[in-house]
Amino acid sequence: MLGLRPDKNIVLIVDSAINGYNMLKGSRKQRKPTWKTTLTCQRQYFNHESGYYVMIHMLNIVSAGIVNSWNQVFGDSTPFHEDEVSNVQERLANSILEFV
Repeated sequence: MLGLRPDKNIVLIVDSAINGYNMLKGSRKQRKPTWKTTLTCQRQYFNHESGYYVMIHMLNIVSAGIVNSWNQVFGDSTPFHEDEVSNVQERLANSILEFV
């Protein structure tokens, strides 16, 4: 959850996974992830829209090919416009229909 420190068990698991990856890769640099407890992002007006917001953010990240800078997508705390939520509904419905 935003604004809260991550559970220490999750931190240990992620750190362990990254250490294992670095060992397998043969990397001498052992960088640990930086855990951010606050993130500015667009948020929904109503509780029932949260899934659409997650999908919009996922589509934006994948479409932009983001691999190292969340600031390319996040940083705006205003809600999405209703047409943006409708657009993601249509895009995802079309994607699902293509696979069916």
